[in-house]
Amino acid sequence: MTNTLIAPTALEIDDELAPLPDNHPFGRDGLQSMQETAEKAAELLRSIGSSHRLLMLCLLTEGPKTVTEICDASGMRQSLASQHLARLRLDGLVSSQRQGHFVHYSLANPVARDIIAVLYRHLCGANAQTATATDATESAP
Repeated sequence: MTNTLIAPTALEIDDELAPLPDNHPFGRDGLQSMQETAEKAAELLRSIGSSHRLLMLCLLTEGPKTVTEICDASGMRQSLASQHLARLRLDGLVSSQRQGHFVHYSLANPVARDIIAVLYRHLCGANAQTATATDATESAP
């Protein structure tokens, strides 16, 4: 007899969640809520998962910028910067405001702003090289 593994269907997975004990810390509704939150977090991480978009978001922590200012600060071509800004706008992380001939982009999502601030502090700030060196030393066998 051959044992084969068959992936459970969504219904079977849902049925596996049903018998949570009454004293489970999350309960069925809490677990469903956590799954939804995890999906939202994964979407946010996909949005900032590009080094170009991450760099743009870091630049926008300093305040609103035009595409030209972003390109000058990052070295990106304008077409590439515009594509990434469009994605960030669609994902709700960046907002735009026209002022005369220029469009100014700024961070729009407070959760993304907090995450970028933490990343900026640890990876781009004055202590970034010290922190990175310390992390490497601490993780060495």
